[in-house]
Amino acid sequence: MYYGIATWNSFHIFNDIDSDDGAGREETTKEFLAACRITFIDFVHAFTSLTVFLVFALSNSNVQNCFFPKAGANEKALIMNLPLGAGFLASFLFMLFPTKRRGIGYADTAPVKKEGIIKESA
Repeated sequence: MYYGIATWNSFHIFNDIDSDDGAGREETTKEFLAACRITFIDFVHAFTSLTVFLVFALSNSNVQNCFFPKAGANEKALIMNLPLGAGFLASFLFMLFPTKRRGIGYADTAPVKKEGIIKESA
């Protein structure tokens, strides 16, 4: 598991402790990290997450009274049901377009095999 920043060209890692092990390992790592660069699906996830955040932030009654002080019955019904629709749409998009990326805080749940010994990640 690597932690780092994805860029247009590659993935720059923070925790590269095994970079001097050998040429074969280093080349495999470079190819793997080049495959982890930013893609279109990353923008889909970012835009969807931002949209859901804004919808839920605007669903606060104080914010609604500020931006929509004279909202009619139809507008209030739309504003009340918009978070449900946005959450459903975002869940549907995340299900259709999954990502392999994990943020900081996700644990590596797969056991790590090193030198013939399987160690559980903690």
